[in-house]
Amino acid sequence: MNAGFLTTEQSPPKQPRLESGFATTLAASLLAVVLLLLFHPYHGILHDSTIYAGQVLALLDPAPFAHDLFFAYGSQAQFSLFPSLVAHLVQTLGLGNAFLWLTLAGLLAFVIASWGLLHQLLPESSRFPALLALLLLPASYGAWGILSYAEPFLTGRSFAEPLCLAALAALVAQRRTLAGLLGLAALALHPLQAGPAFVIGWLWLAQQDRRWLHLLWLPTLAAAACFALPQLSFLTARMDALWFQQVWDRNLVVFYSHSGVGDWNYLVKDLFVAAVAARHAAPALRRYLHSVLGASVMLFALGLLLADGLHLAWGAGLQLWRVHWLLHWTATAMLPWLCVRLWRQPAHDKLRLLVFVCAVVLGLMPSAAHPMFMIAALLYWVWPWLSQRVGMPLQRTLVVLCLGVAMIYVLPNTLALTPWGAPLGTMRWVDALMQPRLPAALSLPTVLATLWFWQRYATARLYWIALPALFFAALFSGYQWDQRSALQRAFTDPMHDAQPFGINIAPDAQVLWLGNLLPAWSVLHRSHYIQQQQLSGIVFNRATSIEGYRRKELLHVKDAQGKDCRIVVFPKEPFIACKPDAAAVRQACENSRNKLTYVVLYYPLNYPAAGIWAPDNGAESTYYLYACRELANTGITIQSSAQPTPHAPAP
Repeated sequence: MNAGFLTTEQSPPKQPRLESGFATTLAASLLAVVLLLLFHPYHGILHDSTIYAGQVLALLDPAPFAHDLFFAYGSQAQFSLFPSLVAHLVQTLGLGNAFLWLTLAGLLAFVIASWGLLHQLLPESSRFPALLALLLLPASYGAWGILSYAEPFLTGRSFAEPLCLAALAALVAQRRTLAGLLGLAALALHPLQAGPAFVIGWLWLAQQDRRWLHLLWLPTLAAAACFALPQLSFLTARMDALWFQQVWDRNLVVFYSHSGVGDWNYLVKDLFVAAVAARHAAPALRRYLHSVLGASVMLFALGLLLADGLHLAWGAGLQLWRVHWLLHWTATAMLPWLCVRLWRQPAHDKLRLLVFVCAVVLGLMPSAAHPMFMIAALLYWVWPWLSQRVGMPLQRTLVVLCLGVAMIYVLPNTLALTPWGAPLGTMRWVDALMQPRLPAALSLPTVLATLWFWQRYATARLYWIALPALFFAALFSGYQWDQRSALQRAFTDPMHDAQPFGINIAPDAQVLWLGNLLPAWSVLHRSHYIQQQQLSGIVFNRATSIEGYRRKELLHVKDAQGKDCRIVVFPKEPFIACKPDAAAVRQACENSRNKLTYVVLYYPLNYPAAGIWAPDNGAESTYYLYACRELANTGITIQSSAQPTPHAPAP
């Protein structure tokens, strides 16, 4: 029997090398915290966190945001209690501090909840390696690598995900009432993220008691009622061609048929790992894996039908593909246990294990899974048949070729597995180590090799010796976790001046802060005219979509030389956002028909600014505020006026 740091429930009992006690538990906890903080650095209010910050600020002071594009026609905030809960803390700590501490709390809650579910699913020796896999391996799910679990910024997902994991853990432990309460709490924070957990829970219960299958009558009755009751007509409402096209172009993750080949391979890789794990699992784990697999296939198929096929508005809004976050969590957590389980198969199956590893590696990178993954996965399934019909030399040749392709594919992308390889920025503490970038490429295998060696040869005394090092490593990782730039701090500093530009901006003013949405909300506390991030929820509201694209077209202007200048550019458009001059800014103001009040630029125009703001916290940035009314009274020449999009209503 091979000695490793994992065992399975079928393994014969053996004498442990050291007693499980306080030292081992504390060491494991400290290591998990260190890896959590190092691999999930905090860069501030970014990504979807900006939208949640705006929702909180609008709750605290609604009037200035009444005309903001994101709030004017209703937003996804109406489906979540999360902004209301966060608002109370923001009032006390300020926006930046509240989001920082809540992000940290959400990450810790994710680790604790993950451990709780792993405790119910895996044998004792397999739990910690599974947790390490969740911390170290890619966490992205869905299409385009946009979303991931345990995100290092604050959203409703930050706490809905731990609640979902805790609910599933309670369900597996036969504590149904607690599971229901935790699930409802997650649903209140983020319905889209929590919905798939309910489906998994329903399938778990249905495998034990077939009477739970009678819940399938509910959608059947709802479909019949929507034709009889006018109040339910929204269930059959379809997105018109214009709205669908705008969501298709702007919200890349809404329709999964919009995904690339790499996204589909990445999804199938998770299905493949979960399916293989189910074949080798004990009854409780097998039941959970069957529930996850069943929910994933069901919800993906239903989503493709309702949203991508029928274009139903509510079907698109549900985004049923989000079940992938639980599927990916499950597949990632199962990998260490499954690899050891396969290793302990008969000797003639060792080559098949290498084929499995090859398939996993080829499907490892989010949105960029290798096209050869499908061949490797198929090769794994047919290996028992193949091994009986071809000789050992050919079998070994196939394995070597497969592993060669996998290594050639994954090695250049290894840096993307590290936090300092992510596009959000480079961590301060490794700047000196990144010349060359070899430490980044070796970090993951080094951690895994060290853990294997330690678990195999460590004694209780060594654990006590290692505790001080792990303690200081935890302090250090905590110190460097906050990676916010000086400019990010300036945007969210609760102590900044109420009038940073030195002038009074009317509460009903609409501001265009070029290239940035957050400071218009957090610094000026005013409505933003148009920025692509405000359209993140257009699948929930047609009016927001139509008005957003209309405003964007109004910012298609001409500069002083008569050249095209698109001030705002959305994804998939064959244009480049320009650097508008005074003529372009004036034309944008005029095209808005006095709706746009101020424009904030990061560079000066050849015209006096109404106000200038240079943050005094070390951020090397200066912003210039220009009033549309003042620009209208100048002699700036405008070559021509932009025409609104032909599909848009009159302003």
